[in-house]
Amino acid sequence: MSTPTQLLQTTVVQIPTFNQLVPKEGPKAIPLSLDFSVTSSYYLDYQNMQARAFMSEVQCLFIDNSNNNAQLTVLINGTFQLLKVDAFTQGYYPVLVPSPIRLTFSTPQNAALGGATGTPVSIFLMNIPMAGAVWTTAVTGSSGGSGGSIIPNVVGNRVEQGLITATAAGVLTGAPGFYVTAISFYLSQDATIGAAGEFTVLFQEDGGAGDTPIWSVTLNLPAAPGGAIGALSFSTPPGFFYNAFQSGSALDVVLSTPLTGGKLSYNINYGLWSFVG
Repeated sequence: MSTPTQLLQTTVVQIPTFNQLVPKEGPKAIPLSLDFSVTSSYYLDYQNMQARAFMSEVQCLFIDNSNNNAQLTVLINGTFQLLKVDAFTQGYYPVLVPSPIRLTFSTPQNAALGGATGTPVSIFLMNIPMAGAVWTTAVTGSSGGSGGSIIPNVVGNRVEQGLITATAAGVLTGAPGFYVTAISFYLSQDATIGAAGEFTVLFQEDGGAGDTPIWSVTLNLPAAPGGAIGALSFSTPPGFFYNAFQSGSALDVVLSTPLTGGKLSYNINYGLWSFVG
């Protein structure tokens, strides 16, 4: 039996944009340098500069996210267009920006490390149209060799698996570094903790410069010897990618409190980096 098509009924709202027009002030680009070691989000209100006729419109963004190991999002006020810029990429993004120009840039705080804490994400606001194009980039290392490019020295993914009831440190290490493409874990149906409440599973990079969260899940578990919760499984979203920038660092699986019943089974898809140059 086929499903009938739903008639879309909505109020038509016309939002003026300026795409494919040559601006009266001539071609211009405004550089932004966003340091995500101090905050996870920046809000740009460019209305004042528009009023001063410095730049009347934005038709394209060039985004250099090559030193960021997390996705960058750009929310455009007015049209609510949402750009999702993958980690370790650069590219030109045609955008629908009404007047006034207001943009929000977000990424996990401390994600944009590159080779050193605070390595900024570079963005150019452009008032001319550009064809969209995105490409991946070589990742710059912070240590090892002479600090040249990092390339995978393993074709395909490796897999690390384990069965734990408490925090497990150093479940994998990279020499000199590793990257992670997927993480999943499974809690058996009899999983319990000492006092009923929140239970967090955290996967983190453990390095000499400190610990960096990779991915975590928080849920509620019953107290021992409470009833069964039913088996639970969790996994990172499609396209997940994390690069460990600290040479010789390890990956830990951290449980906020030990399990008093049941077990946690984890699966990590990863590969290794080599420093060259």
